[in-house]
Amino acid sequence: MAERIKLHGWSEISLFSNSLETGNVVVAAIVYSIFGRDPSFIIPVNAILHATSGLMMFVLAFELTNQRKIGLVAGLMVSILFVVFPSALNWYGQLHKDGYAILGTLFIIYVWVKIFSRDFDFSLSLVIMSVLGIFLIGFVRPYALLLTFVVLVTSVTCVLLVQLCSKRITIDRKRSAFGVVFIVFLLASYFTISDSAVQVKKTIGDAGVNQVEDWSWQDTEWVPNKIERYVQGAATVRAILATSNVEQGAKSGIDLDVLPNDILGVIAYLPRATQIGMFSPFPSDWLDSLSLMRLVSIAEMLIYYSCAAGLFLLFVYNRSPSILFVAIFSVFFLSILGFSVVNVGSLYRVRCAYVFLIMMLGLIGWFIYLSRRQHVINLARYFSRLKENGSERLRLVFLSCSIMSITLLSFILFFFRDLYMATTYGLVGELDVFFLALMIPMTVVSIGCIPFGASFIPVFIELLRTKDESEVREYVKGLISVVLVVLAVVSMFVWYASVHLIPVISSAHTSMLDDFLLWGMVLLVVSGPVVIGNSILNAKGKVAFAGVSQLAVPVIALFILYFWGENNIKAGMIGMVVGQFVNLVLVQLYLSKFGFTLFPRMHWKALNFNNMFFSMQYYSLVSSSFFLALSVFVGSLLAVSLSEGAVTLLNLGNKVVLLMTGLVGSAITSVLLPHFSTIIAKGEMEKARQDLLFFMMLLILLVLPVSGILMSFPDFFVNMIFGVAELTADDLSDLSRIMVFSAIQLPFFTSLILMIRFLVAVKRVSIVLLVAFVGLVANILLSQILMPHLGVSGIALGGALSVVVATILLACFFVVHGYFSKSSFLMFVLISSACMLVFSSIIIHKFQGLLFVVFISCPLIIYFIKNSAMRADSNNVE
Repeated sequence: MAERIKLHGWSEISLFSNSLETGNVVVAAIVYSIFGRDPSFIIPVNAILHATSGLMMFVLAFELTNQRKIGLVAGLMVSILFVVFPSALNWYGQLHKDGYAILGTLFIIYVWVKIFSRDFDFSLSLVIMSVLGIFLIGFVRPYALLLTFVVLVTSVTCVLLVQLCSKRITIDRKRSAFGVVFIVFLLASYFTISDSAVQVKKTIGDAGVNQVEDWSWQDTEWVPNKIERYVQGAATVRAILATSNVEQGAKSGIDLDVLPNDILGVIAYLPRATQIGMFSPFPSDWLDSLSLMRLVSIAEMLIYYSCAAGLFLLFVYNRSPSILFVAIFSVFFLSILGFSVVNVGSLYRVRCAYVFLIMMLGLIGWFIYLSRRQHVINLARYFSRLKENGSERLRLVFLSCSIMSITLLSFILFFFRDLYMATTYGLVGELDVFFLALMIPMTVVSIGCIPFGASFIPVFIELLRTKDESEVREYVKGLISVVLVVLAVVSMFVWYASVHLIPVISSAHTSMLDDFLLWGMVLLVVSGPVVIGNSILNAKGKVAFAGVSQLAVPVIALFILYFWGENNIKAGMIGMVVGQFVNLVLVQLYLSKFGFTLFPRMHWKALNFNNMFFSMQYYSLVSSSFFLALSVFVGSLLAVSLSEGAVTLLNLGNKVVLLMTGLVGSAITSVLLPHFSTIIAKGEMEKARQDLLFFMMLLILLVLPVSGILMSFPDFFVNMIFGVAELTADDLSDLSRIMVFSAIQLPFFTSLILMIRFLVAVKRVSIVLLVAFVGLVANILLSQILMPHLGVSGIALGGALSVVVATILLACFFVVHGYFSKSSFLMFVLISSACMLVFSSIIIHKFQGLLFVVFISCPLIIYFIKNSAMRADSNNVE
């Protein structure tokens, strides 16, 4: 056209002459004929259209709420996001129609928002906006005028029906007359330029005949022919685009195999089309084929999801006709686009206006909610009170984070060890034997030694307070002697039982198991003095060093494996033993600064001194650790009966979840158990209860999104973590399922371990014993039931569900014994139910589950924390 203008003059300009030379092409031709053929000259025109659309977003937000401050803030936020979103470069940086269509759509919506507003007044500006809106849409997409007419009439009808049902409808002749004239003018505009629209239909029909094979439309007798032809046109467009995407191998196609060919098929697909139109690209697809544009779209979609959640709040507080009209109009258009456009990349561009309208409504909803409930103010007061009260909780949170960081580093080093061994040796039976032989002494350490150290902390603190320090040093020497003797006896018994019982389950590699177990028993005996030394350091407030010194174990194990383990799996076990000896030396050197030593000296005071108190603490912790640690060991023992490599798969698949449980467990044991023990010893039970609830909700809030992410993207994490290992596709699939099922337990585990440590501080052993027994039985039964159906991943699911059972049972006991109020228990049940809904949704459909994490469970927890703050404030006033 630009060449024709140069040759024949401006008379060559013709609007709506055919389906190819639409308005944006005419504008480009005029610009090219004046300034030359350079696409960059069209950018200022597109930028003006885009900036004007951003201004209209602000004006719309301001019109939709009667609270000026909320409208101002929401309008500024949505308009800024609209202008600065990088994806907008797709249309205002190229020769696209979208800028014209978006601005025309916003003009039309603004006119109808004014029609539905209470202070409607006929003005020339509304007439101009009406004409401009219709013109801009028809200028670039003539066929869209009819679609706009259908959606507009449907949306207005829905709003009027809602008003009629709520008995709030009023008849205003001026308002009604303007609306009718607008609709008539819109329809007349379509028929005026219908020749161009017909050409588009004809082009689509011809392309459909030529391109789409094995697809034909089936007429429905009871549907009027006129309506059916339009639905057929939409279905034909979908079929053409789907076929084209398949032929071109498009990576961002969605539901390309779904091609409805009758009215009922179209209706049945509309809910899915609405979901695609509103929420695609889905989180489950975000991390596929990562690129710069994909990362941009991920960031934009996260912002969109966060804003869109406010829609629910908006409909609670404000269901005005204007709000309903914008929401219905946007959702209808998104449904149509989700049905017709089968490429997510194209859909991402053409739906822009309607997505930002949803974001605008959501932001208004969020700000109305926050202003009415004063959540931000209450939370600010809560954290200010923490600071005024000496920042004790904040100090504990910081210290817990430090311990979790050290534990994370230790886990990463151990993970590198396991990954190095899996890569070097493969998933062979010998590696199964290594993990099983290592797990046996580590299970004994978890059940017997670590609880011993944890129960020794309050005893040691009490001894320092009531006894002479020299007497306490002698007591420690005697205690280490007793521990070494007991562990020596236990190690011999465990070794004898293991070498005779494990071959009954699996007879593979029994000679190697005997050799590995001998080194494992040495590791078990050395762990006793290390645990006691770490307990003394924790009681002295040297928590960080106790954690750092343990890093010697994985570092030395990796060192020995790298240099001497190329063809010898036993090097991994030897490295663990040597590393534990180095850990023991480091702890001893640091304890010598306080006058304590880990060298044994046998005397009877260690058996008699404060024996009853020590026993109660120890037995309660043993019972809790018996369930938690033995669950992992039972899983490995059950996996031995499966195919070769099953133990290794279970161990690797549980790594990330065990990391989280290890982080939480170490922080609670090292920081919160001494904290609870101290304040309960002072008789401040109410403060202990409040701290229990606070830290429980805080931990759940932290780990719940982690669970959702792990369950939503298991394939990504498995490929990222284990991609370097020589694993088959089936192995990677098993690892993904194990990760998904194991992640179920995370929010429940945090609550369980915190409640157990609280019971240790208050010396309620019987409750812990009962819950531990029920949890262990549930673990065995569920794993046995699920194994035949799910294989090794069934063991992971059985273990996770047993944690859920134990947590809920223990929460019930907390209510009975007064550690939870009924309202707190009710909130805990709601959060637990939301968590299970989240996990069920993720397993069935990852996208909805992740939305539940963001929009249901996390807000519930925040609501609970806010209410706890308000109750604490009222108690302080009283």
